[in-house]
This record gives sequence, structure tokens and C-alpha cells, in this order.
Amino acid sequence: DQLARLWSSLQARGLYDDTWIIVTADHGESFGDHLFFEHGLVTWHDLAHVPLLMKPPRSFAKGVQPGTVVREWVQPRECFTTILGQLGIAAPAEVSGRNLLRMAKGERGGGNGETAIVIEAFRSYSAIRTFGARFDRDERALYDDGYAYLRRSDGSQELYDVVADPGETRDLAAQESARVAAMGAALTQWTIDIGRKTYSGRVAPIDAKNADRLRALGYLD
Repeated sequence: DQLARLWSSLQARGLYDDTWIIVTADHGESFGDHLFFEHGLVTWHDLAHVPLLMKPPRSFAKGVQPGTVVREWVQPRECFTTILGQLGIAAPAEVSGRNLLRMAKGERGGGNGETAIVIEAFRSYSAIRTFGARFDRDERALYDDGYAYLRRSDGSQELYDVVADPGETRDLAAQESARVAAMGAALTQWTIDIGRKTYSGRVAPIDAKNADRLRALGYLD
């Protein structure tokens, strides 16, 4: 209802056709599945699976049918590379991602190469103090070919068919050893490749007041 108000306002002002609208979320939310509530400390599918709706400006929409659905897994960060690509601006070398509008047209996504779907959750000492030793680990999940492979720094690993089992209730790691080995190797390579990338830019200072606010939200230990 609230988005409809926004659309109507843009249409009434004659701005709708030339406005690029993207609706998405930075994460999902757990409501008790896997004995977890909230977000940020795990990589389960209910936290990784978010909406992504895109209406490009009319000048960019040629060749894209209204209501087109891209069935391939994508990532919110690819909104950035999509916008840059449509504007004819090369993405920085350290930024990977495809052009989702090109994919919606049935073309190759282009972009800067690496398109692995990886979700990360890092240990938080405030979470360990609050929720216990269960969260004394880092965790990564790799999504590929309908499966999610989870690996934690404590050595545990799990495999789920998130198409047939989106609630991730059946761990297939013991049955699918070859897939576990292949996805584990791919995740290791992704980690190595990410470690090789260099990022430039200034470090933004955080004053004490904002640091306290971020700490209260669990973003700083």
C-alpha cells in the first residue's frame, strides 16, 4: 500500500517513466527456525532470501518485458553494477557483479567476472555474551545450482537443497560428499580471491556518540 502511494505520486508528477525504482532488503529475518531469532549471526536461507524488484527508466527498459523474472540467483550488490553498466560507467576493479537488466533481456550479465553467491556472518563478542558459545564462530554459505553449502570456522559443514527444502531442515552433507567437496573447494577459492583484492579509500571516523549507538545495535563490539 505504501509503495502504491509512492508510485501514484511519481505518476501524478510525470516522473514515473523516467525514475529507476529498486525495492530490496539488506537481509531477511529468522522467527525461530533453527532455534534462532533476529538476523546477522547466521547464514540460513531465510536471512539470505530477500525481495528484489526493479523498474528501470523508460530509456533503459527497451527489450525488457514488464513482469520479467530472472530465475537465476542474484545479489543485492548487483544493483550497483547494473546501474553503473546502464550508465556506461566501468565498475571499480574490486567490485564484482553483473548487469541484471541485461540478464532480464536474456543476455549474458557482463560485469567484473566473479558472481559467486556467498553470504557471511562473523563472530560477535556481544552476541557470544548474550546468546552463548553457539555463536563463537565465523560462518559462510555458498549458493550454487539450487544448493546451499554452509561452512563454519569450528569445522562443521552442512549442505541443503534449498529449492526442495527452503527451510533447510535436511542436511545432505553425509549423502552428497562429492557436492560438498566441490562446493567447499569453490568457497575456499572465493575466500582466497577476495583476500587478494585491494580496496582504496579513506576511513570514515566514528565519534563516541555514534560508536555508542552502533554498539547498542550490535554493530560494534
